[in-house]
Amino acid sequence: MILLTGAYAWLEGLLETAGAGRVTGDIRNVSPNCVLISPPTIRSINGRIAELDFPVSVLSAPPASEQSVVEMLGRADQILALTPLLVVDGKPETYVVGQQELPAYTLTCRFTYAADPEGD
Repeated sequence: MILLTGAYAWLEGLLETAGAGRVTGDIRNVSPNCVLISPPTIRSINGRIAELDFPVSVLSAPPASEQSVVEMLGRADQILALTPLLVVDGKPETYVVGQQELPAYTLTCRFTYAADPEGD
C-alpha cells in the first residue's frame, strides 16, 4: 500500500490540472509563479486511509506589488475552486530563494486519501 506518496501524487496531478502554475515539491526548484507542495500533517490514519493537511504555497514574482498580489490570489482562487479539496486556511508569507524574496500565499489543503490495497 502506498499512502503518503499516493496522496502526494494525487494532489500534484490535481494542482497541475487547475492551471495555477508549475507544481513542485522540491524547494530547490522553487521559482516565481510556481506552486510548492510541502509535506503533510497527518490528522488521522488507520493503516490505509488518512486525513491529510498539505501546505500548498502559491508563489509570485517579486516585489509584492499590487499587480503581483492580485495575480497570486487569482491563482490561489483556482485552487480554492477544486472541489475535491477542503482549504481550511490561508496565510501570506515570503519565501527566500537565494537572495530573492518571493511573495507567497500558503493554503492548507485537507483531504482524505485511501491507499490502493494492491499498492498501485
